Amino acid sequence: MSFYFSYRVEPDDVQYSRAFDDYNLSVKTLRPVFERIRSEFVESQRLTFINEGAFEGKEHWQELSPMYRRWKQRRFGYKPILQATERMKKSLLQRSHPDQVVQMTDDSFTIGTRVPYAYKHQLGIGVPVRKVIELTELQKTRWNRIVHNYLYEMAYDTFGPTLGRKPWPQSEQGEG
Repeated sequence: MSFYFSYRVEPDDVQYSRAFDDYNLSVKTLRPVFERIRSEFVESQRLTFINEGAFEGKEHWQELSPMYRRWKQRRFGYKPILQATERMKKSLLQRSHPDQVVQMTDDSFTIGTRVPYAYKHQLGIGVPVRKVIELTELQKTRWNRIVHNYLYEMAYDTFGPTLGRKPWPQSEQGEG
């Protein structure tokens, strides 16, 4: 069973509909935006695994039970939580990994993993909940900023100086 999430830009979202209305833009695809979001997602996942879940306000994943920790160390040596074989981690971080789920359309983006035990950890089925994919508010803000900046860049390319200013620097960290 796969575990993934999807991100879709809906034309009826107030923030985006204003951008479309203001500039009368005809956006055919958001794939360039989704490539940027994919890169940001991978970096966030990398930091999540390094910090064993503790990332941008998320809690550290629950510690392993003493019995399981001893078994895991004997079998794999010291490995961080959810990284005994690194299969799940690699499936989320490596672009060409056979277990990675990536689907892009012109208006939606899906990313996740086909690793069969990922959803069990995500939902706590037979194991403690250890959310592998959990978007923080800061991530959501960054992603919205990436979409907003892309729309503004398109508007600037179309209307140029009539907008009154050039697009802001490429910082997409949520600063205006």
